[in-house]
Amino acid sequence: MALIKICGIRRMEDVEYLNMLKPDYAGFVFADSKRKVDIKTAHDLIENLDRDIKKVGVFVNEKISEVRYIADFLKLDVCNFTAMKLKNI
Repeated sequence: MALIKICGIRRMEDVEYLNMLKPDYAGFVFADSKRKVDIKTAHDLIENLDRDIKKVGVFVNEKISEVRYIADFLKLDVCNFTAMKLKNI
């Protein structure tokens, strides 16, 4: 069976919708994007997210130290890396 991730969560309305749909994963974008969310907002959203929905951080060319900080602070279940460049590792 395929797993489902809904990405680009930025608003409390998004979280409410996810809590109704119950996807497997909710994605929070920390890369420069129109869907980017800051850490404090992500924390507030995650506090209201159904505990059965796994939390994914989406990163592009971010330093691993920063990814670890965000992942630990938000207690992310998964980190998704896109377009990583070795110089940032």
